[in-house]
Amino acid sequence: MLGHGEWKDVFRAVQDGDTELVGLYLKLGIQVNYQHPEYLTGFVHESIRRKNFQMLELLIASGADIHLKEAESGKSPLQLANEFHFLEAIDLLGS
Repeated sequence: MLGHGEWKDVFRAVQDGDTELVGLYLKLGIQVNYQHPEYLTGFVHESIRRKNFQMLELLIASGADIHLKEAESGKSPLQLANEFHFLEAIDLLGS
């Protein structure tokens, strides 16, 4: 299991759209649904905020819970996708 420092590295990679690095950490066993107590959010929610569909697909394929509510806002990924008018994510998450 990877630590909090690695989680922050992955979070930055999600923000930067670095699917290669995120994929590597996922293979190493980073918890795809973890929400850090400082950030109060997770990878799926952040990929939606960044409107990065490729990242979102990678995370879902790696077992991300698409119904997990964000600790900060209490919103599901679908609710955030609607808020950010991220149509590709709405289609994916709503199906």
